[in-house]
Formats: sequence, C-alpha cells, structure tokens
Amino acid sequence: MLVTILVIIAFSGLGPLSQLEVYGQSIGLVCLAGPQSADCPPTPLAISALNGTQLTVAVNIQRSDRLNGFDILVKGDPKVLRGSSVDLGGSVLGSNILPIAECIDFKGFGCSGANGIGAVEVAAVALGFSTPAPTTGRLFSITYNATQSSSAVEVDFQTGCSMTSVSPDFCVTVVNGANIVPETVQGSTGLPGDFGISSAFCCPTLQKNSDRLGSVSLESKEGFFGGLSLSISVSPLRKSGPVAFFLTSAKVFLEPGTSTLMLLLIVTFPTTPPVEFTVTVTATSGLISHSADITFRVSPR
Repeated sequence: MLVTILVIIAFSGLGPLSQLEVYGQSIGLVCLAGPQSADCPPTPLAISALNGTQLTVAVNIQRSDRLNGFDILVKGDPKVLRGSSVDLGGSVLGSNILPIAECIDFKGFGCSGANGIGAVEVAAVALGFSTPAPTTGRLFSITYNATQSSSAVEVDFQTGCSMTSVSPDFCVTVVNGANIVPETVQGSTGLPGDFGISSAFCCPTLQKNSDRLGSVSLESKEGFFGGLSLSISVSPLRKSGPVAFFLTSAKVFLEPGTSTLMLLLIVTFPTTPPVEFTVTVTATSGLISHSADITFRVSPR
C-alpha cells in the first residue's frame, strides 16, 4: 500500500513519502453501503448472498475532510463471494481520475503486498482537484459473484497495513496532497440480518375460470442487504386446482432499509373444485426463511 501511496503522490506533483502528514479538523467515515446509496448506513450491513447472482457493494465516504486520492483494500469471504469488477463511476474524485490500482484476487494492476484471495484493492487520484469539506459520497463500487448462498457474509476492510488513515492497521488510506486524512471505517456485521414479508389480495372469493393479481411485500430489517429466492405453493392439492406464479423473476435483491413489491397471478379453471385454497409465498436467504399466505374460496359457479 505504501508504494501505491507514493505513486499517487508522484502523479499529484507532490513531495516524497516522508512528507506525508496526518491532519484533519474532523474524522470522516469510510463504509460499505448499498449500490444506490451515496452515504453511510446508520448501522453496518448484514450481507446475504444468493448463489448464482451478483452483489454490488458501494464503498462510500461520509463527512470527511478534503481529499484528492485514496488506496483501499476490501476483504470478502472467498468461499461465498468472488470479486468480478470495480467501478469508479460517480466517485467524489470527479471525472478526471487517474486509476493507480484495480486489483482483484491479486490480479489486475497496481496490486500491493496486502492484496490476495478475497481482496479487492482500488487506488485512484483526482488530477488537479480536491473535494470540498465535508465530503460525502461514493468512492467506488465492487461487484461480486456469489458462488454459494449464505445469510451471513462478512465483507470488511483489510488489516495489516501501516501509515494509513485508520488506526491501528486498516488498509484504508485517504489523502489530500501530502497529507493523510484520518478516517474511521464501517464494514459488515458478518451476522444474519432479517427481512419481513406480507401479502395482499383483492378477493376472498374467486370465480372458476378466472385470474386475479396478488402481491407480497418484502422489507429489509436489521441491516439486511442481499438476495432472496422466492417460491410458491398451493394447498390443498386438488385436480384442476388453482395455480400461482410470479410475473417477474423469483429472485429479489433488497438494500438496507428498503422494501419491494412482488406481483403474482392466481388462476382458476372451469373444473377447479369449490373449496378454500391457500397460496403460500416463501422467501429464503440461506438458513432464514419467512412466509406469507393468500387465502381465498372458489365459488361453486
């Protein structure tokens, strides 16, 4: 990481590494956040992974002093998440950015000795520009491929570095010219979050040979951030019984503090028996599972 900082300073037209000084009127926060967020969540993320999907994590900064460069290493669980790409789009450094390092699993360019399997390193400098203080916004984002499902994935900032912005040894260095800007960090909890599910339906009774829309609402709780898989079952099982299916994909992505609405279509047939049926929608994240029911009766006519 120190070599990378030296490169940043050289491209900034500043002095040697020995001239770096720690300064700052206030200590900002470098954090992991959802991809739609431009600041830091009030509590750490509780990250969930759904096998076969992608998960994008933003690395944001909040209420920092002025800055014009950074070098940051993020470490994920390589058994569950593998880095796929990084993106400096929308960074607080502006549009005139010189990337110094984009290194995933020690592949790419500018890799420091602290990089390795499960690590993603991004370093960049703004050319001819420093952000105003206080600075809040996106630094960069990381897209991961989920290689297995898990309701509790730890993603955090790498440790083992020296002369950085975060004591004692976090690999997070934010600079403004020849100065290291002090920061704190907020990663993920490494623990399961939770989510809520509820249902809504228009009609206590359905005619034979008809169809109606129902919905389920899914809400992030306790910092839940990640993917859910949805399934539908109908009971009791009857010949020509009703069927139900989602109008879109049965996979849902929730960001912390958000909710989403999923529509499903319930269909009856001319020979559907006139009894009460229950459609159960189950949402699953790793070992966590919650369900919601839609109950209706089929009219005899």
